[in-house]
Amino acid sequence: MAEEMEPIQTATLRRAEERVQHALDERPFQPLPVLAEATPAFVQASQLDERMSQQLREVTRHAVGTTCVLRKATTPTAAEALALVRNPRAIRSALVASIILGPPKSLAEI
Repeated sequence: MAEEMEPIQTATLRRAEERVQHALDERPFQPLPVLAEATPAFVQASQLDERMSQQLREVTRHAVGTTCVLRKATTPTAAEALALVRNPRAIRSALVASIILGPPKSLAEI
């Protein structure tokens, strides 16, 4: 076959074969895991669905009681504080008041 090819094609084919051989020499063949090692992993994975369905059956088997939330009445002071926080205009006013009525800058720590 090489005799029928032109010299350039023969040289190119020869270089390609050398590259492949060089790559094979540099990277030794690593054997794949034995099929016997893969079989237990496959069995374990196939049983995963059964184990999860069993666990879900056990979880849903228990009766869940109803719950009731008891809330204490809020004090008038807490209601005022919540109203101030929920109102953006009140927040702005509180910020301005804290700046105006705050300690003088001459007493601020350096």
